[in-house]
Amino acid sequence: MGTSNRSKGPGNNTPLIPSFLNDPPAQPAIPKNGSPIRPASQPQTPASEQPLPPIPQVPVDRRRFTSARSNFTRFARNRDEGSLRKAIGNYVTRGAGGRHGAMRRMGSSRQTARNLAGFIRSTKTVGTESALRSLGLERCIGRPTEEVLQELLEVMCPDGGRIDEGIAREAFQNAIVDLAQQDLPPIEELTVEQWNVLLIDFLVRSIELRLIADIGERSLDVPESIERFCQAEEVMRNVIYATVRDVVGDMLDRLSSISESQLQRATDQAYERAWGAFEAFASDEQ
Repeated sequence: MGTSNRSKGPGNNTPLIPSFLNDPPAQPAIPKNGSPIRPASQPQTPASEQPLPPIPQVPVDRRRFTSARSNFTRFARNRDEGSLRKAIGNYVTRGAGGRHGAMRRMGSSRQTARNLAGFIRSTKTVGTESALRSLGLERCIGRPTEEVLQELLEVMCPDGGRIDEGIAREAFQNAIVDLAQQDLPPIEELTVEQWNVLLIDFLVRSIELRLIADIGERSLDVPESIERFCQAEEVMRNVIYATVRDVVGDMLDRLSSISESQLQRATDQAYERAWGAFEAFASDEQ
């Protein structure tokens, strides 16, 4: 588990709103005599072009990840599901600032989920061959399903980039591996249920990897054997999978009726509803 580029996760001082969104305006050049260079006549800037007010700074809780990381470390040592639920719940409520904040932290995974949902929608409405052609993948028609899914990965999650993009790519790759454990028919004959399994698995894997990157990167070094590590990994994925499956099932049922413009909203809602369900885990601490 984990992204190809290992990260120690954000520090407790990391703001919820990135500082680069509030960069100060550029200052006029200053020559050697110390007086700024200004035009002889400066026309008044129209109101519509006035600079936007600065983004308000959100106070940083310097201990917002502490409880989540402590509970996650406890879970990694003893595979206690109660500790895992507390870790996830506290991560949402304090670390991410609630379900909406946690959804926004999904970054590239949100766009990948939207792209995958859009492709699945197309397979239902116009057929798999037309859906592949729309992505420039007509060469994939008739090829083994595992190879076609790898081509979809390269289109939707190009290699390289930030940790955030690495999470989306690894989540997609792992979802493909999981699906390929079945005896798959040709890509054109994949059932609606099989496509839905791929999408749910991607959502689960991306949430799992986001949690590990933020609060669990060091904790998963605790288990002293591969067997203990795999057991902890399985417990974590089962908890996340059961929650995600319950909250996004109706979205999958109506996927073919969702317009193209509604896809991003639908997948964002899937993430937000999942994190909302995890948010309730924080009550286990009471």
